[in-house]
Amino acid sequence: MFEAVAFDLDGTLTKEPSSWVKLHKTFKSDPEVITRNMKLYEESRISCQEWMKMDILAWKQKLSRLPTKKEIEKILLNYELQEKTEEAIQKLKEENFFLCIISSGLKIIVEDIASKLGFDRYLANELFFDEEGNLKCEGKCVVDPKRKGEILEAVAEEEGFPLKNFVAVGDSKYDALMFEKAGLGIAYKPIDEIVKEKADLVIEGTLLEVAEKIISLNKQSNQ
Repeated sequence: MFEAVAFDLDGTLTKEPSSWVKLHKTFKSDPEVITRNMKLYEESRISCQEWMKMDILAWKQKLSRLPTKKEIEKILLNYELQEKTEEAIQKLKEENFFLCIISSGLKIIVEDIASKLGFDRYLANELFFDEEGNLKCEGKCVVDPKRKGEILEAVAEEEGFPLKNFVAVGDSKYDALMFEKAGLGIAYKPIDEIVKEKADLVIEGTLLEVAEKIISLNKQSNQ
């Protein structure tokens, strides 16, 4: 029996694959710098926290200043949800599922979507601003991509759900780490082969199909 669903955000609930990439494109960050930063993180030569700071510095390098909160909000809050996202979440809520978002994206967009759709909880990475709304050259890595499985485990413990009763939904190799912990892993429009391999189900349609599949499996288990 499933009682809770953990969603990735970028590329799963939203059509855009990454809120970070969206900011980099808008601020015209040097692609070589961004690729280098990612490689350093992937090779464990820098931490998630350091990776965030280096990417923020890439914005400063191009803008000759740090962007403001208003500028970042204008970019991030102009998002497009995946098809039938609202219907999917509503259907799961009607079935009394605990719903959370575990995202390595940014709190600004995650908080907005979680609030509008009625999620019970969310975790996402944070940017810090001064009293005038100017971005500080730092952030807080709340969701290290490489630790998504551990974070799901912590959420399950804190909220009182057995991990076997959690469904994890995501599209990338980092979400596959949640699949290893959850009772059911659903790769939604997967972008990596490993996430397909680690998933129990692969769904390419709408998020409503994801919700209906979860509910259907629950009904079968109760028969």
